[in-house]
Amino acid sequence: MSRENEIKLRMAGPMAAREAVARIGAERHVPRHLEDNVLLDDERGSLRTSGCLLRVRRCDPQEAVLTYKGARSVVQGVRTREEIESTVGDPTAVQAILAGIGLRPTFRYQKYRETYVWQDLEIVVDETPVGT
Repeated sequence: MSRENEIKLRMAGPMAAREAVARIGAERHVPRHLEDNVLLDDERGSLRTSGCLLRVRRCDPQEAVLTYKGARSVVQGVRTREEIESTVGDPTAVQAILAGIGLRPTFRYQKYRETYVWQDLEIVVDETPVGT
């Protein structure tokens, strides 16, 4: 199991974000790509109510990442939570299996993401309908 430690910063746009990342000397690790994300929960919203989430993220039609995120805490502006991820070879089958145990899609969002590495940190630039 691992922990995700996250700080989100709103940027004026993707170019401004890329320029800020370049200024500190980060190197692009994963080129810009589309992510299609589906959050799943039971009919009572048990995961959401407990502050957790289960997500299927597709970047490729034939493969996805299944992610569980535990409840988060925020300390001095840093969000931290348990995160468990596993690659799955057939996202449609995985969603069907999860539906079989009562977990249904509750929210879908898409974004463009590119990933950079700086020192021992991962920096991502996300372009979403609500901002960068």
